[in-house]
Amino acid sequence: LVLIGGCIAVELLTTREAAVLLRLAPRTLYNHASRRTLPTVKIGRSLRWRRSDIERLIEIRPARVREG
Repeated sequence: LVLIGGCIAVELLTTREAAVLLRLAPRTLYNHASRRTLPTVKIGRSLRWRRSDIERLIEIRPARVREG
């Protein structure tokens, strides 16, 4: 949460920003949005992602280790 002019505001990320943080393809995020497995905020025709939701997902998601 961000405090702006005495009001609490939620920091929203674009799909590209969220994908970079999660190390996923943007298409994967859109798939989650369509299945409603990740919460989104719709602004007009655009989807946005709450930073707090993305950070929570990073904390609980097990890290993948690539072998090779």
